[in-house]
Amino acid sequence: MIAKRFAIVAATSIFFAAGAITHAHQTSQTPTPQLLAARIPANVKQAMLDSIVASSSPNADDKQGGFHEEGGMWVTTTDGQILAEPAVPGKYAKPGESAHVRVNNPAHPLPPDHIAGVGGIWHVHPCGEIVTRRVLPPKDEGYKKVITVVTTTTYFEQEPSDKDIAAAQLPVNISIGARNRLVYFYDRSGILGTMPLEEFLAPLQLPPAAGCSSAEAGKSATSN
Repeated sequence: MIAKRFAIVAATSIFFAAGAITHAHQTSQTPTPQLLAARIPANVKQAMLDSIVASSSPNADDKQGGFHEEGGMWVTTTDGQILAEPAVPGKYAKPGESAHVRVNNPAHPLPPDHIAGVGGIWHVHPCGEIVTRRVLPPKDEGYKKVITVVTTTTYFEQEPSDKDIAAAQLPVNISIGARNRLVYFYDRSGILGTMPLEEFLAPLQLPPAAGCSSAEAGKSATSN
């Protein structure tokens, strides 16, 4: 089933690439983030919003939330519907490690023979961070003893990685920064543009609790 989806992705990318070249020749315009966003139905944007919330929430593998990727793809069915297929969540990772989600591995796949084409993919770069504290040896300065604390915060890159860009095949490829609240549109040539997450989702809105929990970071920042 996954192999079938790969075949659909490849075929669709060729079809839409040809269309894009023709369109560019006729209009001499490069698609803007706003034009690309306008292609995406509200039900697909709702699935993206759900992925952002899920990436920032605990699951069986990511006990705190904010340390795994979520994503998916949207397809056109043989009867003309455009439906989202959220993927199986990615595995837990720390900032600096390779967080990953297989967007073409749906959690609840549609029958392959019901899929006529693939419109695009999305994935969420997590918002989790790790805060570490290092206490330097005390120094005597006159009658005072000075203690210096070095605080380091590491977090996930929010823009598409080189691997994301190299693997882009579809008309619309989206990476969502859960930390910086930016939506990145990209293809194999690189990042085409960005737009604020709130603008992209409108009129949908992220719930107030969609951000990452700061409990672990706060505890680290106040410990001795």
